Formats: sequence, structure tokens, C-alpha cells
Amino acid sequence: MLGRWLETNFENVHYNLALEHAILFLSSQNDFSATVRVWTNPKAVILGRSQQISEEVDLTYCSENEITIGRRISGGGTVYHDLGNINLSIFLPKTKLFPKARDVKSISRMFSELIINQLKLELKTGTFSIYNENSILYNQKKFSGSAGYFRSDWFLHHFTLLFETNQIHLNHVLRAGRSDYSSKRPSSFIPTANLPPLSKSNLIKSIIDQLENTFDVVFEFKPLTESEIQLATRLANEMYSQKSWIWNKKRRLIEERFSPS
Repeated sequence: MLGRWLETNFENVHYNLALEHAILFLSSQNDFSATVRVWTNPKAVILGRSQQISEEVDLTYCSENEITIGRRISGGGTVYHDLGNINLSIFLPKTKLFPKARDVKSISRMFSELIINQLKLELKTGTFSIYNENSILYNQKKFSGSAGYFRSDWFLHHFTLLFETNQIHLNHVLRAGRSDYSSKRPSSFIPTANLPPLSKSNLIKSIIDQLENTFDVVFEFKPLTESEIQLATRLANEMYSQKSWIWNKKRRLIEERFSPS
């Protein structure tokens, strides 16, 4: 079955998040049995869908260091992005996940194990472990976190890989782990570290090769569709860049408004 391999590096944080939403929303309408997106974000802190911004983010530090704040559609904890980390997003129909995994936690563990298996081929030393299903540790320090979101018959799983991430920004911008940290939907705190030097392109290729084998899909480079671009643009302008979403978690928009005519 034919899958799509996207590599996108848009400079607008809110557009990047809206694009995740748009691809997922339109997945059942395109010709691909699955999509893998490889992408980067400029300096940004990204909240989980239900988190409170004042609890999770050092707003003063963000302002002083020109770090954009965004909120994604999936749950989970707050994360820091910059050009030193790579994001991978996997869009799959439920039929390809079941019965291997049936909920967000079991799906996260499945993908975490897949990533570890590929990293062990690249890094011959050190130890890997999984924390709380969706965090991957190398020598007891976190280098990857993930989150997932079901919509209709499709699932979005996205995760980060830290290669050359600015650890100073990461540690200052996130409030988790501080003595005064308190949150109703807390981010888990684990000390982080970048992966040792390795070939990013080789690692990404090996992960995608393993996805092909696991889900019986052949991924080919294909562009975004015009419908995805249009929907992502509208969502970025009218939802993802708006304070009502970023600060107050209000999805005032009805998705069906954004279906292409």
C-alpha cells in the first residue's frame, strides 16, 4: 500500500501545528494509506491540549528570548522545540494499529520500542528505557517524548528527537521540575539530554523503513495536497494563532467549516 513521506520546514510555529490538524482531518479523503511527516519548528514551547499556560510556561523567559508559545491538538505535557530537534508525525488508520495496540498508551509504547530498536543499531553503547510509555531515555536522560490523538478512524502519533536542542532554553522555559511547580494536568519532569552525535538522515530512514515493515506500507516522497494547505492556513489564522486557543483552550471553530468545498 502507498504511504506518503513529507519533509516540511515551515518557519511559522502555529502553521506547523495547524498542519498536523489539517493532515489528520483530511486523511480519509486523500490517496495515502498512511503519512509520515518529518519537520522542525523555530524556538517554541508547545502546550498539551488541556494544560494551563501559566502553570507550565515561564512567560517572562519566553518574552525575553522571543520563544513562541503554541498549543497542539493532542494531550500530554508541555515541550520545547527548536531547530536542534526533529519532530516526526505518523498518521495511520485505526485498522493498521489494531489489534497491535488499542489506546494512546499502548500505541506510544509500541512506537517507543520501535525507535529504541533503530537507535540501538546506530549507537552501540549506552542504555535505553521507556518512562510512562511515551518518554524515551538514554542513560537515564530523556531525549524523546510523544503524544497521540484519535480522530474518527485515524490516529496521529507525534514525537520529538533531541539532537542539538538548546538545553538552556529548554530548562528555563518549562516550569515542570521547579520547587513551586503545581499543575492540574502536569507535565512529567525528567532531566533531558541530546542524543550523541549520529547521522540524523540515517536514523530517520531506518525508522521509516521499520514503519514500512510493521504496517505493510511503502512510503514515497509526495507533497502536501492543496486541500491540506488551504485548511492548515485557515486553522493557523483562525484557531492556532489565537489567544482563545493558546491561552484558554477554546476551540470555537467547528471543523466541518473547514472542509474543502
